[in-house]
Amino acid sequence: MGYVVMQSEHPLETAGRSLMNLLYKAHNRDVLLLFSGGSAANVLNHIDIPNPQQTTISLVDERFTIDPKHQNITLIEEHDSIRSVLDQGLKFQPVLHNNLSFEETVLYQESFLRNWRRKNPYGAIFAVLGVGADAHTAGMFPYPENEPEFHALFENGAWVRGYDVGNKSENPLRITVTKTFLQEQVDVAVVYITGEEKRDALMHLLLPFGYTHKTPIRLFRNMKRIFLYTDIKL
Repeated sequence: MGYVVMQSEHPLETAGRSLMNLLYKAHNRDVLLLFSGGSAANVLNHIDIPNPQQTTISLVDERFTIDPKHQNITLIEEHDSIRSVLDQGLKFQPVLHNNLSFEETVLYQESFLRNWRRKNPYGAIFAVLGVGADAHTAGMFPYPENEPEFHALFENGAWVRGYDVGNKSENPLRITVTKTFLQEQVDVAVVYITGEEKRDALMHLLLPFGYTHKTPIRLFRNMKRIFLYTDIKL
C-alpha cells in the first residue's frame, strides 16, 4: 500500500501521462477504467485508449437525475478519446438505466462490478479520482457529525451504495463505490487536485493522524497504490 504526491505546474497533463503509462503496461490484461465526475474527467483530454477491445469504461460515482447536464456520464461521453474508439470494441457501462429505480440501479451496478471481477480475476482496475474542497472523493461525503452513519454506508462490505446526501450537494441522490471497493479492488488510482481551495483537504491526507468520516480523502492512505498530482505548493 502507498501513495505518492507529486507537484506539477500542469497536474492535469501529468495525471494523463500517468494514466496512459498504466494502460500501456496493462496491454495484455483486461482493464476496468473507472472515472469520477467533476474536474477529474478532464484527464480524458490527455489520454488515448490503447487497447479498446480489452477495456471497459464505467463510473466511480453518479448523480441519480434525469437531467443529462447533471449526470457524470455526460462528462465522459463527450470526450474524443472515448468516442473515437467506441467502434473499436471499447465497452461502456453507464450507471443509470432508464427502466431502473434508484434502489435497482444500486444493485445493478454492484452486480456489474462483482461480475467483472469474477470474469477477470487477473484483470486490472484503475480509477481516476478527484477531491472536493470538503475532502470528499467519489460520492463519499464527509459525515463529521455522524461517524456510525459513514461506517454503515461505506465500510459494510458493499461495493456500491446509494444514498441521499441531503444539503451536502446540489444533487442529493448519489450512487457511489465504497471505501471497501476502493481499498480492496482498485489496483491503482490516479488523483488530480488543483486549486488553493483544496489545500486543507490535501493537508488532511498528509497528516499522520485523522478521521476518514470527517475527511474521506484519508481513505487514500490505505489503497493499494495512488499517484496524486497537484499544483498546490506543499
